[in-house]
Amino acid sequence: MSQPFEVADEKVTINGATIVSAGRFAVFGEGLPEDFGRDAQEKADLLERRLQRIEAALGFDATDASLENLASALNQL
Repeated sequence: MSQPFEVADEKVTINGATIVSAGRFAVFGEGLPEDFGRDAQEKADLLERRLQRIEAALGFDATDASLENLASALNQL
């Protein structure tokens, strides 16, 4: 069975390790597209708004006082 590393006498050996210079992958003037990740951000914003509406409907209010009350209630359990 092939394992990526071996541990013997507190010495760790990595099998098949290859070190590659990061400069090899750098391309001058190139980067991610301007709208890269926009869909993920929009989805995250939508989920955050939904969560806020659910919290409001359930009466959750994350103020310092409410968090202290919650902590004391949990300590009494």
